[in-house]
Amino acid sequence: MCFAMLFVLVLKTSVFAQIQEPFEKKFKINGDFRYRFEQDWNSRFDDGTYRTDRFRMRFRLRLGFTYQLNEYIQFGGKARTGVANNIQSPHINVGYNGFTSAPFNISRAYLKANYKWLWGWVGKNSYPFWKQNELFWDDDVNPEGVTIGGKISHGNLKINPTLGYYVTNHEQVVEYVDGIMVMAQLAAVLKASDKVTFDIATAYNQMNNIFEKPEHLGGTARIDYKFIITGVRAKISYKLPLELGVDYVVNIEDYSSNPAIADHYKDQKTGFVGHIQIGQLKNKGDWLLGYYYAYKQKYSVVDYYGEDDWVRWGNVDRNRNTNYSGHEFRLAYTLTPKFTVMLRAYMVESLVKRLENNAIATETGNRIRLDFDISF
Repeated sequence: MCFAMLFVLVLKTSVFAQIQEPFEKKFKINGDFRYRFEQDWNSRFDDGTYRTDRFRMRFRLRLGFTYQLNEYIQFGGKARTGVANNIQSPHINVGYNGFTSAPFNISRAYLKANYKWLWGWVGKNSYPFWKQNELFWDDDVNPEGVTIGGKISHGNLKINPTLGYYVTNHEQVVEYVDGIMVMAQLAAVLKASDKVTFDIATAYNQMNNIFEKPEHLGGTARIDYKFIITGVRAKISYKLPLELGVDYVVNIEDYSSNPAIADHYKDQKTGFVGHIQIGQLKNKGDWLLGYYYAYKQKYSVVDYYGEDDWVRWGNVDRNRNTNYSGHEFRLAYTLTPKFTVMLRAYMVESLVKRLENNAIATETGNRIRLDFDISF
């Protein structure tokens, strides 16, 4: 309703105006390419045996566009490589199905409106809420529905409220209920001085009737989530830029009487991420050194909406990226403002044995990646 009112207002003020601008100023394309070298080792199954060490090369291509209809209205879209059933990953293994063509799928299609301090969009678009990492929500998971937000400034303080309503699964049969996600976030940016900036955000995210694992992988059990997500980041820009960040997530949904949740997971609902970074990646010759610690209990996130970087637990259609703690180390260098090289290493171990799988051991894994990223 709020977005509809905003859109009507924009239409009344501008859509019928004749704006004589060249097409090339209205239409813009963007994208990026990545080539990756990846090595996995010391990856233990829950039965105590080990996965075979694995080396692979991967690539990613993403292409998008925006068209600025007028001062207030824009529409856009994006397509990417990647297996269509895996919403987390746009990467393709070198040698995927021989030399056949790589799958290329639409990942975004949206209509966006802006009017003064209000903005909103409908369709399928990028995650619209402030976040500082992908541990709760992967950058390639694009929600579908309606979003409305605001940008309010007062002196050195900027406040950004955002509200979204999304359909996670639309059921074609009347007796089944749609999967729904509603999220509200209040984010603020405080410029404490010319050198110090703080980002603070808190959000409530409610998801109802979510498949415990994707429906196309045989998922039938549905569960609800009620997340409270809080993040704080400090950026200090002296001679050597420094960034410190913390995220805390708690799922307050009660699973005590939910038969779809195994007993050893019923209280596994908390997540924590902390990081420190030195340096930046803006200009030629810039470098960055970073460290992340992650602690993600089983139901602290929806495992196939969050990142797919840290562990090897899953398959081509879905990563099982929860129930672990671990470390990430990263080192990056800027060859040009649009070309960076990043080395990342991960060491993880599961928190709780998968007793539902008759596990006798915790899962483990080590991974190292070298990415070459070009964007335009």
